[in-house]
Amino acid sequence: MSSDNGAFVDLTSSPCSSPRSVARRGPAVVSTVELADPSLDLAGVRASLSALQQAVDQTEALRELRSNHEALRREFLASRPRAEDLDR
Repeated sequence: MSSDNGAFVDLTSSPCSSPRSVARRGPAVVSTVELADPSLDLAGVRASLSALQQAVDQTEALRELRSNHEALRREFLASRPRAEDLDR
């Protein structure tokens, strides 16, 4: 919300305050807190991400192998009767 002069007004500072009375007192003071930036071991993070990527790649490769194995198994089972017919 803004007052007539275009300044932003904190209406939550006092429940009984009107926008005009808050504007006459001046802008509300806003407390700030500086947060410490956590120090990260970037080399460790990169190593963990690399290990995770390897695990994902291996999982995808395993799924593809299982899918290929199942397709080959179906193909083999479908061709067995034909091979037996040729042997007779």
